[in-house]
Amino acid sequence: FYYKIKVQKDIFRRIDMKNYYEILQVSHNASKEVIEKAYKVLAKKYHPDLQTSYTAKNYAEQKMREINEAYDVLSDDFLREQYDFEFRIEKISNMINNSSR
Repeated sequence: FYYKIKVQKDIFRRIDMKNYYEILQVSHNASKEVIEKAYKVLAKKYHPDLQTSYTAKNYAEQKMREINEAYDVLSDDFLREQYDFEFRIEKISNMINNSSR
């Protein structure tokens, strides 16, 4: 339990949160099965060993880091709940900041 809280703080306390749902190309109400399938499809598409050029491999490595991070959070019920909460807070905060300008 302590590990999950520590991981949660490290992942979610950012200035600009990544949208893990967009990274995995799934909706916010996607089931675990849909998230897992999307992860597998993207992991196969962007696996660095399947890329032919040096540039493509570097890009694929970066994409795989993002895909793995997104999957690690969205596949864990506790982390997903925390992420969704923080994401909503971030979204509301951005709306307030944009409207006050």
